[in-house]
Amino acid sequence: MKHILKILISLLVAQGLLFAQAVCENNFTGKIPIPDLENGTYRGLQGGLYPGGTNERPANHTAAGLAFAADIEPLDFDGNPDPNGAIVLLGVGMSNTRLEFEAFEDVMDTTENRHPNLHIVTVAQNGQDINIAMDSTQAYWTIIDDRLAERGFSRAQVQAMWFKQADAYPTDTTFFPYIEGLKPKYVATMQILHDRFPNNRICYVSSRTYGGYATIGLNPEPYAYHTGWAVKQMIEDQINGDPELAYEGADAKSPWISWGPYIWADGDTPRLDGFSWLCPDDWKRDGTHPSEAGSNKVAILLRDHLTNDVTAQSWFLNNVPVAIEDEDAPVIKNFELTNYPNPFNGTTVFTFSLSEASQVELSVYNLFGQKMTTVTHERLAAGSHRISWTADQLASGVYLYELRTERGSETRKMVLIN
Repeated sequence: MKHILKILISLLVAQGLLFAQAVCENNFTGKIPIPDLENGTYRGLQGGLYPGGTNERPANHTAAGLAFAADIEPLDFDGNPDPNGAIVLLGVGMSNTRLEFEAFEDVMDTTENRHPNLHIVTVAQNGQDINIAMDSTQAYWTIIDDRLAERGFSRAQVQAMWFKQADAYPTDTTFFPYIEGLKPKYVATMQILHDRFPNNRICYVSSRTYGGYATIGLNPEPYAYHTGWAVKQMIEDQINGDPELAYEGADAKSPWISWGPYIWADGDTPRLDGFSWLCPDDWKRDGTHPSEAGSNKVAILLRDHLTNDVTAQSWFLNNVPVAIEDEDAPVIKNFELTNYPNPFNGTTVFTFSLSEASQVELSVYNLFGQKMTTVTHERLAAGSHRISWTADQLASGVYLYELRTERGSETRKMVLIN
């Protein structure tokens, strides 16, 4: 009965039917945002989003994410590759997540460089916290299926997610017992996401918003701040090889996990990047759920994060054909063009075959169609060719390489990991 009452209160608050006034004078806790903390510590734990007091994702974890990103492609309803199919990005979580991801949908509707096959679907639900989400028998999961179906999509088309959850009405203010109790709930939910969505590759996880303005016990401070530490520890566990979070091979139990935007700030005190939470502008009256303005702030953070994260660019942004000067040039896909290794670090080898002698140009482009370099521009004889190339001036990311000959052109995708 107590649990049902909590859900009912959450639903009423999310709908704005409980008219408490945000406590705007509670605009400061003195806690330092995790990314700003870096090498500093909180309760003995080192800051920074990733191990070692840094906000840079480890190279090997980025490499794994890039490999998954390279596999993301439009799929039909049954999960088969289809150039006219869908790449579904799912927003999973609670009421705050719903408000923020719906705002993200609106922001992306006016974003011109989004991938043409990308579809953004909000399945976050009011009153459904991590204690419900961690249980695969809950109606929470069938409702997600129903919402996908309403939009004309299937589980098989979901290939990436944004996840943001919290523990409703927590009571244990002791830091370590709280995050040590919360983290396994996150892990259990990651395992459900892995099992229910067979083609899901990537899950970006975000922290809670600021909870100091809250007028109810849904998830106030210090829990909102501490939630970010549970997320940090889960991601670190995966990076460190926790088998409960394995993301590849026959024993995989979880999607590949990385930080999404970190969205906690200490009230109206700006973080190092200038982000802050203002009261009352950014909040509904309960001081817990973001207003339209607050939701838009999170939506923009999420858009910018996915635009700039190398593990998202290839499927999130419009993967336009590389800039070809002669649009009438035939596209002939018979060159057996490839590169190895791919993904690669530093040097890769392009291989291709020519049926006859031809002038050849092999070039590398970014995903916006901008030429980064010309690998070779020369006349080559008929037969097989191997060209070694070192990417010593390019950042990690997904790139396109194009072979142009007198008979046509062909384009492939490669992943660089520095």
